[in-house]
Amino acid sequence: MCEKECATGSLMDLLAGQLGADTVKQISNQIRSDEQTTSKALSDALPALLGALAHNTTAECP
Repeated sequence: MCEKECATGSLMDLLAGQLGADTVKQISNQIRSDEQTTSKALSDALPALLGALAHNTTAECP
């Protein structure tokens, strides 16, 4: 596993840990959606967003 994959996994863990009930509730209120749907959407979106960020980095894996 290259460093980019390790960093992406660690970053995903860090971000997922920040998505507590209060954060999901605030986002749900802002987008006028229920908390369960918002939580699912956020959980599904994180890997895709981080994958795109990792793909766009300039550093190459050895």
